[in-house]
Amino acid sequence: MCEFKVFIKDRDRESKVAEDIVRVYYEEGKLVLMDILGNKKYIEGALISSIDVGKEKLEILQQPVVKAVIKFIEKYNECLQKNVYSLEIEEAWEEVKSKGDFIMRELWKMYGKQVT
Repeated sequence: MCEFKVFIKDRDRESKVAEDIVRVYYEEGKLVLMDILGNKKYIEGALISSIDVGKEKLEILQQPVVKAVIKFIEKYNECLQKNVYSLEIEEAWEEVKSKGDFIMRELWKMYGKQVT
């Protein structure tokens, strides 16, 4: 059975956050890493970026906007399941846009003069 080592990739480096992971899933918008003993580690705002079974390595990306996107998708699916339109989905979408705008402004502050 494969047990994964899990790394968060951040720019040019990666940090190990868990090992002996046998199950990965989302619960209430958080990425859940479960080890062989059933212990869980919750990571907010994270997506799986790559899985290498041969190396038993799982890489994740963590960004605040990811949490907002996951919440939006959950609200969207909830609307579809209930066959309703909810104002909560609009609020979730505004949060995605707000976090995206913030990231763009920060990136521009750091590198805006270096437009390619």
